[in-house]
Amino acid sequence: PDIFHCTSPVPVQLKGIPRVTTVHDLIPLTLPQSTQVPLRSYYQIMKASLEACAAVCCVSEHTAREIAAFFSLPEDRLVVTYQAVDMEQYRAKITADFQAARLSEYGLEPGGYVLFNGAVEPKKNIDRLLSAYLQSGVPLPLVVLGPGGWLHNETEARIASMKNGAKQRVVRIRYLDRLSQLAVMKGARCLAFPSLAEGFGLPVLEAMACGLPVIASDIPPLNSIVSHKQTGLLVPTGSPEKIADGINEYLSNYELREYCRLNARKAVLKSYRQQDEVKSWKKVLHEHTVSDK
Repeated sequence: PDIFHCTSPVPVQLKGIPRVTTVHDLIPLTLPQSTQVPLRSYYQIMKASLEACAAVCCVSEHTAREIAAFFSLPEDRLVVTYQAVDMEQYRAKITADFQAARLSEYGLEPGGYVLFNGAVEPKKNIDRLLSAYLQSGVPLPLVVLGPGGWLHNETEARIASMKNGAKQRVVRIRYLDRLSQLAVMKGARCLAFPSLAEGFGLPVLEAMACGLPVIASDIPPLNSIVSHKQTGLLVPTGSPEKIADGINEYLSNYELREYCRLNARKAVLKSYRQQDEVKSWKKVLHEHTVSDK
C-alpha cells in the first residue's frame, strides 16, 4: 500500500509506509469525568501514535489546537479535514408516507416534537436538557434518539420515568436504520444539542443540512458551525434555565426558526461539501505522504 490510514490513534506502524491518523477529539483528556478510559494509557498510546505519523488529520480547528497543546506536535503535521454531509442522496427516498409511518410507530407527528440526536452519555449533557425541557413547559414531546454510551444507566432511568407525562413526555428511540433516522430528524420542530464537548458536531451539521432548526452549545467547535441567530441558536451548557430559554425562544418564534433554517442549509451546502473533503484529503496525500515515502 501507498499509505496506512488509521481512523483512530493506534501504535502500529507498517515499515516504509507513511501513516496518517484521523483524530476526532481528546475528550478523555479534556473531560475525563465523562468517560471510563484509563487516562495514563490513553495519553501514552495517543502520544506514541501521533509522533509516528506523517500527518494527523483533525476534524476541526478546535481538535487541532487541543492536539498541539497536549502533544506539542509541529503545526505543519496537523491538517484540518472537515467532515462533510450529503443528504441529497436520501431526500427523494424520505417521502411523506414513509416519514408518517416511521413517526406513527412512536406516537409522533411531523413538526410535533423536539429532538436530541446522539449517544446517551455524560458529555452530551442530557440531564440538563431533560431539566431544561421540563422548565420550558413546551407541550411537545422530547425525543432522545441514539444508543446508550458511557455511564448512561442513570440518565436512561430518568428518561424512562418521564415517558408517560400528561403534558410533557420523553420518547426514547435507540436504534434506527439510516433512512428512518433521517425521517425522524426531518420531522422534528428543532434539534436541541447542548453537548459539553465535541470534536466536530456531526449531528448538528446533519440537522442543518436537513433544514432542521438547531439549538446547540456555545462551545468550540459547535460555535464555529452555528452562528447565533443566523444559522441557529447557541446556549450556555451549564444552565438548564438558559437552555429552556433557548427552546422557548425558538419554538415561539417561527420567523427566527425559518430564517436560521434556510441560512443553515445554505451554509452547509457552501462550506461542508463532500468534494471539499475529498480535496483536503488529496492535499494530505500529496503534501505529507508522497514526499515522505
